Amino acid sequence: MEDIEEVEVRSTNRSAAGFVNEVNRALLGILGVNEECLITFNPKRCAVAVAEAINRGFRDCGDLPENCVVYAVAEELNLEVRELARRLIRGSGSVIIAGHPLCWVRTFINLLRTSRVSVEELGSGVKIYEAMVREASRECPGRAGELARDELMRLGDERYRDDYVRWKIPYRLLPLALVLPITDCRLVGIRRRDGSALRRLACNQ
Repeated sequence: MEDIEEVEVRSTNRSAAGFVNEVNRALLGILGVNEECLITFNPKRCAVAVAEAINRGFRDCGDLPENCVVYAVAEELNLEVRELARRLIRGSGSVIIAGHPLCWVRTFINLLRTSRVSVEELGSGVKIYEAMVREASRECPGRAGELARDELMRLGDERYRDDYVRWKIPYRLLPLALVLPITDCRLVGIRRRDGSALRRLACNQ
């Protein structure tokens, strides 16, 4: 079976990579974080700063903060959210979007499209992130694959999951929030008393 996304990537032009840069620039203006945190994968250095910027700017937006960031980016670029997602997913898998390799995000989209994982299995932000990293560790070539394998190993450490993943999940899931609209899925959250949200994946059937 031919890979849906690879067909899309082969049929697009070089401007797709430039579009990823446009999105990162829009995020930079919206979040005001260090540019390196959007164009490199460095969660130990960047997760706190990016997650705090997302929560600070969008905590009261009426949706999950990372979803609201996506709508702000789409508005900044004068695009519909689905078109933003469609154009992003066509970029080169080796480029970094919002701090994560685009290949990671694309492999997760393929995972959903081919129904190799059920939405019920993705009932928390950490599970969603872990599923993306696991799939990327198997499917992504080159540097993106190496980064995924390294991150998957770190995810086996409970302290790392608590200190660098669980509470900084808006940083980890922002790239997915940017592209999920093309699958008719989105991140949803249940508000807790402390103002935080339990994240899960929801898809239209």
